[in-house]
Amino acid sequence: SVYADDTVPLVSHTNQFTVIDEELATYGRFSGGRVKISKCEVCPLGTWRSRDIRSRFNGVEGTKILGLYFGTNYDANWSILLTKFKSKLEHYKKSSATSLFSKVLILNTFMLPVLWYAMKVLEPPVSFLSEIERLCLEYIWAGKKWVRKEFVFAPTENGGLGVRHPRVQTLSFRMRMLQKVIGPS
Repeated sequence: SVYADDTVPLVSHTNQFTVIDEELATYGRFSGGRVKISKCEVCPLGTWRSRDIRSRFNGVEGTKILGLYFGTNYDANWSILLTKFKSKLEHYKKSSATSLFSKVLILNTFMLPVLWYAMKVLEPPVSFLSEIERLCLEYIWAGKKWVRKEFVFAPTENGGLGVRHPRVQTLSFRMRMLQKVIGPS
């Protein structure tokens, strides 16, 4: 993964560290740029966490890549997102949106998309998804239960309000990823 000046190589074997070193040297020869080794990190994930990895890069237990935490800080992704979502929710509760459909539009356009980036990459915990659903319902109903939960998240063409369901959206992201990996035959 490469974005601006952040490069995130993923390796499946320790011999690949030499390939990374060679690529960085080649980059330096052509660009005149240098990689600051003190800013480079190795973050072992999965079964690699228990391995003794020898490299000239700094070893870390957790790291942040493109705004998302991996390793020991993984759970911070969900607490930070929940805080952002609640903050936006408080802001929009003060708006003059009173109809169910205007509240659905606010949820789908301004509030729920805050979650999509992380949910495309990471698997959200069930407790996080349940809390987001609860907050959405609380916002829609505003103390009065107008429609059953199932109809809040059901598509409008099926008689629902059309709030994008976080669990369904997560599954949709997984399906799109699989389609890209498999590709057209």
